[in-house]
Amino acid sequence: MFYDDSHGDEVLYMSGDFQTSFGYKFASNIDFIIKTIETPEPEPQTNTSDWSNLNVLIMGDSITWQGGDNCDQANGWNTWFKQKANPKNCISYARSGATMTNTSSTVYNITENTGSTTNDNNFYNQINRVIYNYEQGILTWTPDVLLVALGTNDFGRPKTPDAQTVFESNINSYTTTDSVQTKLSIAQAMRYGVEMLI
Repeated sequence: MFYDDSHGDEVLYMSGDFQTSFGYKFASNIDFIIKTIETPEPEPQTNTSDWSNLNVLIMGDSITWQGGDNCDQANGWNTWFKQKANPKNCISYARSGATMTNTSSTVYNITENTGSTTNDNNFYNQINRVIYNYEQGILTWTPDVLLVALGTNDFGRPKTPDAQTVFESNINSYTTTDSVQTKLSIAQAMRYGVEMLI
């Protein structure tokens, strides 16, 4: 039933009866020729993801916090990222229990590190820590890449207004002139945080 390879790699001649996986005949006495396509040798891949000149700053919750502030603890994904990508600098501001969202009681707090979900353990205050550390000369480089891995602890937090509504409204003005306590949805907190960094 199978093939006559008398024409080398280019032509495959097949004939015979074919059956489905259930044993039923699909056709009988079929003869056909398949022309195989020569596959060229792949060109050597160049590393298009060269991170060696990039400064990476990471924010997140416990999933990221496990890697430690210096991204060097064995259990963290950011540790593996740092080892594989090998950026110029890589630091994490992640905290266990952190949320993307704010609450109506959220205030500026750069010292809290409770390991649980609280009013102040959030994206907003991770950004405040970055800004403070940069202004104080503790963070001595400017981030080229910001990785944000938050949302796991936002279950049950407001989902509206949604991202499209938030990011398309008042596009020519900043929302950071408003109180952080009014930015309760994930999208509102994200826009507020991004605008703090601009």
